[in-house]
Amino acid sequence: MKKTILLLICFMLGNLYPQNWEMKLKSLFESISFPDDNIGWAVGFEGYSHIGIIYKTTDGGNYWIRQYAINGSELNYVYFMDIMTGWACGSGGMLLKTTDGGDNWVVQTSNTSHALQTMYWLDQNNGWIVTADGSSVLRTTNGGNDWTITWTGTNWWLGNIFFVNNNIGWVVGDHGAIRKTTDGGSTWNSQVSGTIDVLRGVCFVDSLTGWTVGGPYDTSCVILKTTDGGLNWSEQTSPIKWHLMSVEFLDANNGWAVGFGGTIIRTTDGGENWTPVPLPLIERSDLFQITFNKISANEYRGWICGFGSTIYKSDVIITTVNVNESITSPTLFKLYQNYPNPFNPQTTIEYNVSKVSQVELKIFNNNGELVNSLIDEVKYPGNYSAVWNGSDSKGNKVSSGAYYYQLILDGISQTKKMMLLK
Repeated sequence: MKKTILLLICFMLGNLYPQNWEMKLKSLFESISFPDDNIGWAVGFEGYSHIGIIYKTTDGGNYWIRQYAINGSELNYVYFMDIMTGWACGSGGMLLKTTDGGDNWVVQTSNTSHALQTMYWLDQNNGWIVTADGSSVLRTTNGGNDWTITWTGTNWWLGNIFFVNNNIGWVVGDHGAIRKTTDGGSTWNSQVSGTIDVLRGVCFVDSLTGWTVGGPYDTSCVILKTTDGGLNWSEQTSPIKWHLMSVEFLDANNGWAVGFGGTIIRTTDGGENWTPVPLPLIERSDLFQITFNKISANEYRGWICGFGSTIYKSDVIITTVNVNESITSPTLFKLYQNYPNPFNPQTTIEYNVSKVSQVELKIFNNNGELVNSLIDEVKYPGNYSAVWNGSDSKGNKVSSGAYYYQLILDGISQTKKMMLLK
């Protein structure tokens, strides 16, 4: 039986609007995390003595309570895997973990006295932290109980980190520094950014396509894009010339970046064109981070935090239309178009898994007959890739023509077409 090709057309509508954050003490919020539509956390510091703070909301940002405070230790970043499990990090190697939604925070040993800048977590076990010792990265594979330190090979200050799976990731920093790893952070290789300006935000939608942003603070900004995993970076043009601190893409087309002077810019074509998003501010507060959480199969919620006790909330609606038949659980996984296509002699198939699942990846011919089974195993959340060399299950090369690859997770499938040319 021939497999139906799914064509997904995404239309995105979004308007940013301010969500009040009322607080008696003037604070600076460095980072936010929302694993749920209503439940989220923000961290930063307040007062001249720089008291590290953690605030929590359970009603979508209308009301916030202070869960944690520590004297003399700024908190720089927070990340929650779900509404119970989260981490916060900051100055002096401070690393905190909670498993009860923030009611209790336990100090973890980071093995460094340097400030911990930003974190990236793939799941409850695998995480990375950028340190402020110049260019080191910490990694854990057991939820933060143990950390190993690796040197990235640059003396420039690093500002952010992003991983697409357990092996492939990037760090960016001062003087245009970009380092990539393909072994989970054990070793790092230099990439040429083409700029000497500071890079602060980084985001990838798969192992090939990503963006990094920054700039020389008060005079201009930098936006760089790669479509080949960082081998080459091309500069994009921003309509606002303020230093950018954070970038976030929901797919290959739709993205946002925020920065100094209350800057918010948006693209719907992968960064070919960026447009400013109006934000009514009495003071043009510097914005430090933008992040989105998925609240349903076709809806995202966005959050921005920054200087001046201000947090902004957005509603972004994504409608996915299947031309031929109903969509099969787009929140469970995503199957990407193979590359190259057409191909000879081999092609790469990438896919994303959002929860622990039994994963099967199969190849069918134009008659619907099974040609080969590439994957049949349990996968944890993350991005993966598989290579098909144009052979059947016995190792025999197949003939030219149309083939279909099908990804199956927990009995749900997606199928795409590819062409083998000889």
